[in-house]
Formats: sequence, structure tokens, C-alpha cells
Amino acid sequence: MPGTPVVLLSGCDLRRLLRPQTTIAAIRDAYAALAGNRGDQGLSVGFTVEGGSIHVKSGLLPGSHLAFASKVNVNLPDNAKLRGLPTIQGIVVVSDARTVGRWPSWTPSH
Repeated sequence: MPGTPVVLLSGCDLRRLLRPQTTIAAIRDAYAALAGNRGDQGLSVGFTVEGGSIHVKSGLLPGSHLAFASKVNVNLPDNAKLRGLPTIQGIVVVSDARTVGRWPSWTPSH
């Protein structure tokens, strides 16, 4: 859709917007829903690369399938020492699974 913005949230944005008790309750509810909908857990794929690894994890909102989420991260443990760069870089994408509408995406802040 032209003009539909992609929302990017930083780690600082999430700390400002999310409250620990609400977040913990939502995670607890999600794990409980997954226990009853094992097929919605999705898949995890891992790759070994020089100096680290890459992981891709994805799944559906348990039961309802209203949302799809995928997390991709690259983990290079020696990156800070060797290059002065972060050791972990990743992104989480959440999408409406019915309409392909965009939901916020998260990338870690440095």
C-alpha cells in the first residue's frame, strides 16, 4: 500500500512503552497458548558462520493465527574485541497474518 509506513521501534522505545508486569503477563499468556497449540510454535533455523552464528525463529500467534512474527539475529561473540562493533545484531518483524498489514518491527539499540 503506498504511503503505509513501516514502524521501527528501538530498544529505548520498547523500554519506554512497555511495562514489566504487563509484558510478563503477555509472555505468560503466550506460552500457555502455545502449550495448547504446538503447531503454531514455528521453526528455528541456525547457521554457523565464521566467528559466530545466525539464527532465524518464527511462529504464529497461538490459536488465532492473527499475527506472524520472525526474529533474525547474528551473534559474533568476538565482534566487539576485533572490530569495536556489537556482538549481537537482530531484528524482529511482526505482521498481520490475515491482511499482511504492517505491525511494529524492533531492532536493538546500541
